[in-house]
Amino acid sequence: QLSKIIPDCSMKSTRSGQSKGGILSKACDYIQELRQSNHRLSEELQGLDQLQLVNDVLRQQ
Repeated sequence: QLSKIIPDCSMKSTRSGQSKGGILSKACDYIQELRQSNHRLSEELQGLDQLQLVNDVLRQQ
């Protein structure tokens, strides 16, 4: 099932003998990428929220 949702881990490569360890390794790499992306997006969202507050204050002046 992991091979279906992990990028670069297609069914063709699993049929040709890719090990469970290889699939788990790719899954761990993918999870790490998702965590980094999530953290980056969270920081960008905070920055946008701050810009929105500054924008609102400037419009009121």
